[in-house]
Amino acid sequence: MFERESLLGFFVCPWWQEQGESRCVAVFDGRERGVGGLADIRDAELILHLYELRREATLRQAREWFMHQCNPKNAEELSQLIPPGSDANRFFRMVTSYWDMAASFLVRGAVDEQLFLDNCGECLMVWRKLAPIADALRTQRKAPRYLANVEEVFRRFEARRAAQ
Repeated sequence: MFERESLLGFFVCPWWQEQGESRCVAVFDGRERGVGGLADIRDAELILHLYELRREATLRQAREWFMHQCNPKNAEELSQLIPPGSDANRFFRMVTSYWDMAASFLVRGAVDEQLFLDNCGECLMVWRKLAPIADALRTQRKAPRYLANVEEVFRRFEARRAAQ
């Protein structure tokens, strides 16, 4: 999972010391990881926090709307589906910004990749729905990196699936 050169060193994890154990944690490129590249407790805590956020009532409603009612064939159809000021517009922005933020945690190395992919499959659904119109949305919004983190998560998922 990690190249030999990326290992910077080991240290005794303070959290485990508080639990009365002395477990080593490896540091790879400035990011602490469980020995052997395994997810650590902070990865799990972040995944659980992302899950808790998804349970918020309005975001839950937005996710339900996105899953069942947001099926645009092109950017123009999406614009008609989510007019400014509408609940649909708010729901669309909530879902896409939530998943792009969550995906950025994986892309930037803040969370273990496999743990994220195991628990955040909805992120993949967001990309599958919007991938056909992503370039048009990026042009329309003048935002070349719009949903780039979600796209990268999908790319990594596909790469892992192909390697199996």
